[in-house]
Amino acid sequence: LMTGTYVGVGLLNSKNQTEQVNLTSYNLVGEMVSSSELPGELAPMGQEAFLTGEVSEFSYESVTFSARGQKGDLQGFFMVGDSKSRRLDGFGATPDAGKEIYFIGVEEKAQTVTMLQMLNRGWEQDARMTMELYSPEGERIKTVKPVLPPGGSFTGSLADIFGLESPIEEGYVKVVSDTAVS
Repeated sequence: LMTGTYVGVGLLNSKNQTEQVNLTSYNLVGEMVSSSELPGELAPMGQEAFLTGEVSEFSYESVTFSARGQKGDLQGFFMVGDSKSRRLDGFGATPDAGKEIYFIGVEEKAQTVTMLQMLNRGWEQDARMTMELYSPEGERIKTVKPVLPPGGSFTGSLADIFGLESPIEEGYVKVVSDTAVS
């Protein structure tokens, strides 16, 4: 996490039975940092909200995480806010997965940073990706080829991912993977 920010998580157990929840965190390159159980059980049709800082195993090295129920999938979302309550952003926890994904309207300049997060939702094989950054006119600016381990993820700005040395006013990112990612 960036200094002065926090992450809040909301989970919903949509099943008619209690659920034990495992929380696993990952570093910037998708390696597992920690794994722990959410204290107590999640009630049938129950929900739980918490800050990642309230989970003792999480550290600032943890940039992404997964919440998995022992009896099946959970529904949820996360939100990132700053300590001055000026910014709040979030994302549903059940994004569509695909082998070709486009992120449109990306930019990185003064006061504006686009953060991308990729997740290998499979638990069997690595996801070998090709990520290409394009200008609005379709000119390829940079290509990287990250590999995500099973269940792994990474998060980064355009500068982090593509090693940009100068701002990009606008553009798009194309991701092609040999296995479905989100």
